[in-house]
Amino acid sequence: MKKRRFVLNSASSLLYQVINIVCGFVLPRLILRAYGTEVNGLVSSINQFLQIVSLSEFGMTSVVQTSLYKALANNDSDTISKIMASSTKFFKRIGGILVIYAVGLCFFYPVLVQSEFDYSYIAVLIAILSINSIAQYLLGITNEQIIRADQRVYVINVTSTVAIILNTFLCYFVIELGAGIHVVKFVTAAVFMIKPLVSMTYVKKNYHVNTHIQYDKEPIQQKWNGVAQHVSFYIYTCTDAAVLSLFSTLANVSIYTVYALVLNGLKQLCNMLENAVRPILGEAWAQGDINHLKSYFRKYEWFMHTISVYLYGCAASLIVPFVSVYTKGVNDANYIVPTFALVISVAYVAQNIRMPYHTLIQAVGHYKQTQNNYFAVAGLNITISVISVKKFGLVGVAVGTLIAAVYQVLWQARYLYKNVLDFKLWKFGKLILVDTLSFVVGLAFTKSFALKNLDYIHWIMMAIPVAIIWFIVIGVFNFMFCREEIKNVISSLRGGYSRTQFIKKISKRVVLIMPTPGGIVETSLFDRREVFAI
Repeated sequence: MKKRRFVLNSASSLLYQVINIVCGFVLPRLILRAYGTEVNGLVSSINQFLQIVSLSEFGMTSVVQTSLYKALANNDSDTISKIMASSTKFFKRIGGILVIYAVGLCFFYPVLVQSEFDYSYIAVLIAILSINSIAQYLLGITNEQIIRADQRVYVINVTSTVAIILNTFLCYFVIELGAGIHVVKFVTAAVFMIKPLVSMTYVKKNYHVNTHIQYDKEPIQQKWNGVAQHVSFYIYTCTDAAVLSLFSTLANVSIYTVYALVLNGLKQLCNMLENAVRPILGEAWAQGDINHLKSYFRKYEWFMHTISVYLYGCAASLIVPFVSVYTKGVNDANYIVPTFALVISVAYVAQNIRMPYHTLIQAVGHYKQTQNNYFAVAGLNITISVISVKKFGLVGVAVGTLIAAVYQVLWQARYLYKNVLDFKLWKFGKLILVDTLSFVVGLAFTKSFALKNLDYIHWIMMAIPVAIIWFIVIGVFNFMFCREEIKNVISSLRGGYSRTQFIKKISKRVVLIMPTPGGIVETSLFDRREVFAI
């Protein structure tokens, strides 16, 4: 059952991320062409400011999941109900805070940000963009946590995939009809109401949860210690656009958003296993199965290091040509910023490499022990970004993100190796060495590639050899330094079987129709070989 859920979660996550990335490129492009850079920058800026209120969530989503692991493993319905009741009460308060914040934003944001749009235009757009966030806190966010903790992420993934596809088609339709940005965003708000409603219905049908249960002792341990992680996460995802909104221009916000669109799409691919892996690590920790925890984490760690360097290495080589093609025909801003592209790509490598350590910290519930690091990283990022944005613009905020990400990944790895995993730190150093060598050599080998014609066909023709070169470079360095990690992952994929046993096991699953003197019979691939031998 667990393996089946893992496969379903992983497959549905992959499907969701691919659809999300494709649609995520299509819709902003339509908005850029139909409404221009200023509108795109305005929408992105407002969304970042709306996410500020999620700071008041204090990282409760991760803490709730961590609290549910043991209760679900023990099938303790009473404890589950108490956790869900406490969580529901908390998030309803957050929903109320969000309503007040959105109203305040409608009044003050149009005054704070310089733009060509009038007051009412911006205020109405803020009200529309806030609908989904309010609905999520009031209806769906607690229900999603029990679904995730119970390793049923596929339910959320399928719902999200359907909503994204539907939203893209409907938005395309209304844009083609000539509707304004307010209508487009209202359509999006209406479509994404599907998500919290489906989660609420699924939980009511499949779990015996009494959200009105009474409790004397707070059922969610470390309720407030998730704040540091959440603040840090917000700083990573929202500070750059917010700083650019306040200290730069909406045009720079739009440029940043286009590059982030590509890099966040790759980030979603890299992180598609997180929701499937975290409950497994959390369950192993709750049950005291430390050997399983270490084994699983080691594979996950190596995979994330390798895939992050590969994807963002390709991005560093290809993102500027892609943006040139993507923004072709949009002439109201200069989207070609090579230095920014390189720095932000390296920053995303560091952010993605930290994901296994961040995931394990959440899985084992070490919120309080690590909160000072998260606060330090948040302060580091925002301080450097604010200081450097005036002089260096886009590059300045990217440098702030890079320095903070590098500091955090080094600190988290050292903490977990020493306090949870009991690993030798040189193993982490080896992974960082391979990452660095691969990235530098990969860039050196692909820097001569240039796009001669601005269209997607020529970009793809350029991307294929670049991707092959990066694959070879990373493969060579990993083969030189990480053979043990590669063998462990391959062995895991085989399910512990030897190569011959694995081939035989797979072959027996391939059913063939064989003609025989006695008629037509079904046989397996391995049986076929035996028949020929006879």
